[in-house]
Amino acid sequence: MTRVTYDIVREPLDATYAELIRQLGQRAASFSLIVRDEIDVSPRAGEVLASLSAELTRTERVTEWPGTQLVHGHALRHDFSVSEGSIKILVDAATRLYAWKQPDLPEDLCFYRSSGDVLMGSISHECDGFLVLDRRELEALRSAVTDLKVAASRS
Repeated sequence: MTRVTYDIVREPLDATYAELIRQLGQRAASFSLIVRDEIDVSPRAGEVLASLSAELTRTERVTEWPGTQLVHGHALRHDFSVSEGSIKILVDAATRLYAWKQPDLPEDLCFYRSSGDVLMGSISHECDGFLVLDRRELEALRSAVTDLKVAASRS
C-alpha cells in the first residue's frame, strides 16, 4: 500500500499525546532526539537523555534530520531503540508533542520503521508534526488515538 504524509493539525496533548506515543511505539523500531549545539540543555534534558541511555544505539553529528535542515551549526542526533521502558520515559517526560524543545528537553522527537523510513517526524519549535502512513495504518491509528487530528499534507 502507498504511504502518504499526513500533517498533525492539532498538537497532541495529555492523554492524546500519551496514547500516540504508545501506538507509535508498537509500530516503530527506533526513535531519535536532537540536541542542537547552539542551545544549552537544562538539567531535565540531561536527565531524560541519561534515563534513555540503555536504549541508545547511536549518536551522530548532523546538519539535517526529518523536517529540518540547519543553515548554520550542527546538532547531535541520538538514536534509541523502542522498548517498553523507552516509551514510558517519552510518555512521562512530556505532556504534549511539541514540548520536545531545548533547553527543557531534547528536540524534534521522530519515530522510524525497522526499514529506517520515517513513521512520525516533528519540528517542535515550529509546532509542526507529520506522520507517514498507508491507509490501513491511518485508520488503525485514528481508531486507537481518537482525538488525533491529521490531514493529508499539501507539500
